[in-house]
Amino acid sequence: MALGDSYAAGTAILPMSGKGECGTSAINYPSLVAKKLRIKNFTDVTCGGAKVADFTGRQGFPSPAPPQFAALRKNTELVTVGIGGNDIHLVELTASCINPAATATSRQCAPRPGGRDKVGATINAFGPKYDKVIAGVRERSPKARILLVGYPYGIRPGGCPGRQPMGGPDATYIQDKISQLNRVMKVRAEANGAEYVDIETPTKKHEACSGSQSQMVGVLPTDTQSLTPLHPNAAGQRTMAATVLKTLEN
Repeated sequence: MALGDSYAAGTAILPMSGKGECGTSAINYPSLVAKKLRIKNFTDVTCGGAKVADFTGRQGFPSPAPPQFAALRKNTELVTVGIGGNDIHLVELTASCINPAATATSRQCAPRPGGRDKVGATINAFGPKYDKVIAGVRERSPKARILLVGYPYGIRPGGCPGRQPMGGPDATYIQDKISQLNRVMKVRAEANGAEYVDIETPTKKHEACSGSQSQMVGVLPTDTQSLTPLHPNAAGQRTMAATVLKTLEN
């Protein structure tokens, strides 16, 4: 069973599955994991734009998707969960940092030194929602192994203004917030008897500044197989799948 947002859905990575309202890819990491494990009764309810509220409420317009938790069953054995980015407005934050005229020192979205880190505060406040997600899964699927899947490495500190339209301080800030969200996810997973899957480490050398041949994530879409900014492309989804599978071996 796969729950989550566009990072889990593989939004806009071709080929697409039949879930057009959610932008779900047929080669997202949950599907790759299910194929490798030969899971016969695999259900993928991941959906682009999903927030924690969409686990218990209908998501989308004009054809709303059912609550993701509605797909859970008493006999579900494995649940992967990728959520949090939309709740902290990660993509909107990244969009506010984009600057075609960026330099190594230009600053557009990062707080000034000594200024209040509103996004950081939002991430810390969001942490307890992971507790509720895990409890919600366990209530509906008490036998399930629960994996909270982290977010990939986005862009190296200092950025690469010549290749990606983001100033140095802003790139550093964006990655710091991604890492902070992953740390919070890890802590909450471990505190609630779930497992955290570290995606940041295996994607670190393939972030937005790494170059097109090895790049798995981009501030702007650079891969014809992925049309969504700051999201993993097909290669990124394969790496995420391999990392989930490695976790399941333990």
